[in-house]
Amino acid sequence: MIRSALGRLARAARRTVRSKGPIVLMYHRVDKLAVDPWQLAVSPDHFAGQLAMLRRRRDVVPLSWLAAQLSAGRLPARAAALTFDDGYGDVFRNALPILEAEQCPATVFVTTGAIGSRTEFWWDRLSRIVYEATPPREEIVLAFGGAAHSFRLGSGGPNRDALHGRLHALLKAAPVEARQHALDRLAEWTGVKSEGAEGNLAMSADDLRKLSSSQLIEIGAHTVSHPSMPELSTRDLEREVVTSRNVCEAMTGRAVTGFAYPYGDHSAAAAAVVRAAGFSYACTTEGRAVRSDDDPMSIPRLLAPDWDGFRLERELRRYD
Repeated sequence: MIRSALGRLARAARRTVRSKGPIVLMYHRVDKLAVDPWQLAVSPDHFAGQLAMLRRRRDVVPLSWLAAQLSAGRLPARAAALTFDDGYGDVFRNALPILEAEQCPATVFVTTGAIGSRTEFWWDRLSRIVYEATPPREEIVLAFGGAAHSFRLGSGGPNRDALHGRLHALLKAAPVEARQHALDRLAEWTGVKSEGAEGNLAMSADDLRKLSSSQLIEIGAHTVSHPSMPELSTRDLEREVVTSRNVCEAMTGRAVTGFAYPYGDHSAAAAAVVRAAGFSYACTTEGRAVRSDDDPMSIPRLLAPDWDGFRLERELRRYD
């Protein structure tokens, strides 16, 4: 009896070791970038290799289905879901053909204020300014939140990384108009042109409609202006959440049930607004696998770096 009980325990342990908890992978771009300080881009070749690996090792499922299973208390083993944040044009140009070739579903969370814009996302413009600039001789002083901050750009890499991080933290918390003014001043200071690369732009409205027409693609909301949601008033939270969903639905003609918090920043108040707006689930950027006790309003995701499929496979083994 003891031996048979031990045998059952051993078999259960082996099943536990072999079972794979569900994961949600977070992407932003599928392209080759010369400068990518936030690791937002995965090359098309690496993306294809990652999808081929995922199809071998896991069941690639729509995120809405996985979220529904989580809500029902039925967490599927071996599942993986794919997501894209922001709505970059290269998701339509480069990612969609690979997703269709591998027959992998994905959810694209769209920042609606960027759709059709000829202006880069602010963090891309900041990266160009810092990393493409010839160092000016003089300092620049910028005012944020009533305080003056001075900046100097050196020629070395570490100096630029530090400057980029410092400016990003300040600009992220700044109101949109103040951020735009600061970026204009920084561009003038460094001599970097204001016009960004065509490849950095978000999708056009036509691209979004074509993307959403694929049976593999679900569209989710990602606010209007990509703010840090815990910093917003309840009224502004409601405007960002509800307007982004309404615009997505009007552009695509399809219901939108999923949401992703910009920067992954969320709070109880933000989650309550998302839930009250009628969304079924929402995603964070917390880097871990999904657990059975997770709230569908705060689903964790793992960032997929620009690795080939073999390296990503090795790194994901910790979640097996």
